Amino acid sequence: MLDLIITRDCDDLVAPVDIYRDLPPDHFATVCSLRMARPKSVKNIMTFRKIRQINIEDFCQDISSSSLITKLASDLASHIEQYNNVLTELLDKHAPVVERSITLRPNAPWFNDSLHNLKRKKRALERKWNSTKLEVHRQIYKDACHTYVHMLCA
Repeated sequence: MLDLIITRDCDDLVAPVDIYRDLPPDHFATVCSLRMARPKSVKNIMTFRKIRQINIEDFCQDISSSSLITKLASDLASHIEQYNNVLTELLDKHAPVVERSITLRPNAPWFNDSLHNLKRKKRALERKWNSTKLEVHRQIYKDACHTYVHMLCA
């Protein structure tokens, strides 16, 4: 809540201002819109492979029939290059590189590491209670919620 709105005459920052005088005489509600552009969101490209989705049997079969097993390189440098090339090709076949665009959000200064850890603990306790449906786990989860909210408001 703002107590005062100050702008320069030449600025076109504040849209029409409405003042509500229905409150006690020393307090007036002031409502306005600010003409400000949102800061541009920063995007980052993230690349990864879905390694867990590889069919192990097919992958092992492809390694067995690859040139790493059938036609070994003669010297160490060639062997290392062959190893890297063959395994990269197999990874590209079984777990291709995926690109995803993510939006980087600025950190809230009030959300510190202790709040982050409390929230993680609270979520873990919630999952525990949801899986067991035991009253004791619900109570532990409730206590963690109260602790988190207390620390959030402190």
